Amino acid sequence: MRSFINYLLTIALFIAVIVTIAVFTVGSLTSPSSTRKILDSLDYEVIVNDFKDTDYGTEIYNYADSYGVSEEQVDSILQTEEAKDYVNEILQQGIDSYLNDGSIEINDETREFIDKANEKYELNLDDNEKSELETYANDAINNNLNIVINGTSSDDSDEEVSSSGQFLVDIIKICRDDSLHTTLYIVIGVIALLLFISSFKKKNFLEYIGIVSITVSISTLLFNGLVSLISDRMSSVANATIILKPVTDTFYMITFIGIILGIVLLVIQHFINKRVNKEVVPF
Repeated sequence: MRSFINYLLTIALFIAVIVTIAVFTVGSLTSPSSTRKILDSLDYEVIVNDFKDTDYGTEIYNYADSYGVSEEQVDSILQTEEAKDYVNEILQQGIDSYLNDGSIEINDETREFIDKANEKYELNLDDNEKSELETYANDAINNNLNIVINGTSSDDSDEEVSSSGQFLVDIIKICRDDSLHTTLYIVIGVIALLLFISSFKKKNFLEYIGIVSITVSISTLLFNGLVSLISDRMSSVANATIILKPVTDTFYMITFIGIILGIVLLVIQHFINKRVNKEVVPF
């Protein structure tokens, strides 16, 4: 009977850990480190070329050209690490505003980026030129992002997309909720404590934790394998693969840590089983 309870607690602990990993993974999908990984996965040469074809991009290049900054220089600037950091900051502000039904206003970040580009590439922009470029960039970014964040449409298909998008927003909000994180910690702690008490007589607590650790590792590895299989067979999910890269990277790390931890715990349990006093604990 006690062994049966232990197995039930082990299954419950596995489920609680998997749910916790899923919650933290989805919640961290919009974190600065995750969006930065996504940006690093993109082909910036293609992105810059596409950017040139937009009205906003054309205007930026025209402004730069009027200041004596060549198209090649702008191309190079937009592919630097500083540019990625700048875009990442814009993404973070846009995400936070979208999730919290707010508005976005990029100002200081643009000024800092222009100053860095001016110094690094010796563009020799004076204060007035930097101010003009900053004002245009800020107005364009703020206006376009606020339209995306707060925009509405009467088209049925757009309403369906909006509804789906809102569902995703709600899921991310839930997964970023600190109270949910605390609840999951408590659930895992309580289950682990009950498992420890229930397995104390046989002193095989580490065996159950090791099994959970390895099982979680296998589950995350299977998930990554499924994502890779889908991306190999369906080119249409290429963008989804890029977006999910931070998730797969996290799961690979969990797989590695989980397997090592599980093996270590099972080895320790093996020595405990060999050396432990066989006296029965009176409860």
